[in-house]
Amino acid sequence: MELSHFSKANALGQAVPPKMAEVRANLRAALEYEAQGLSVIALHGILNGRCTCGNPQCGSPGKHPIGKWKHRQQQRATPDELIALFTPSPHANVGIVTGNISGLVVLDIDNPEIVTDNKMMAEMLGTFNGPIVITGRRGGGFHAYFKHPGFSTGNFAKRLEGLDGRGDGGYVVAPPSMHASGTAYAFAEKFGFDAALPDLPIELAQMFDGGPAKSMASKYAAKALERETDAISIAREGERNSTLNTSAFNVGQLVGTGEIGRAEAEGALMAAGLVAGLDEREVRVTCPPKDPSI
Repeated sequence: MELSHFSKANALGQAVPPKMAEVRANLRAALEYEAQGLSVIALHGILNGRCTCGNPQCGSPGKHPIGKWKHRQQQRATPDELIALFTPSPHANVGIVTGNISGLVVLDIDNPEIVTDNKMMAEMLGTFNGPIVITGRRGGGFHAYFKHPGFSTGNFAKRLEGLDGRGDGGYVVAPPSMHASGTAYAFAEKFGFDAALPDLPIELAQMFDGGPAKSMASKYAAKALERETDAISIAREGERNSTLNTSAFNVGQLVGTGEIGRAEAEGALMAAGLVAGLDEREVRVTCPPKDPSI
């Protein structure tokens, strides 16, 4: 990776010109994202309040790709390709291709009030501990990053007022890109994605679906059931009952929404409990039937 044409000025003790500093910041971010396993593209940036595409009537200033980008949904750009892409575009913004290629999906919240006014969103995001990017949008706005669920996810727009989602086939603008408002995109806390991303809640998985919501929910529920039974199976002595109780509660939420059949859930929990070393009586006592008709 050849970056000497960026670092020579510093090595000689010279000040880095503003334009070069901006190039370096965006390219450095692009390279860091690539090193973290993300698919990166270059977007037109903002210069003097206008999009660098040159169209004074641009409908998506600072947000649309420079050149073709669809192939980046299947193949990530290499460091050398990113250097060649960003070097001649000093004001380019940085884009991250969402979906399976990068292992993530993004919730784009233009209306922060949705977090407090909508009960479901308040519950899901109230304890969110994943990366958050402040977008620079006037009136507030942020991106919340989740782990890709492992099956095809589509994009959506305005399922709730001010709420969009980007999954397979989409992309988002990433820090330190410049928003049309003149404010840079920035992580709320630590830069980058070096920590594990949080799982995508089933309610959001249904929103991201490109096909029938039920189909996606069923796939997601199956993965959730597998995750919970795995946790039970490997639980250590002294933690088995509490693990079983927690997992039974989580699986019960899926039974309640109809995503998993009751018999399937009980059978899976029983089998996992037996593998963990509990006997049948202990399993039934720890997670008894909740339906009063039984």
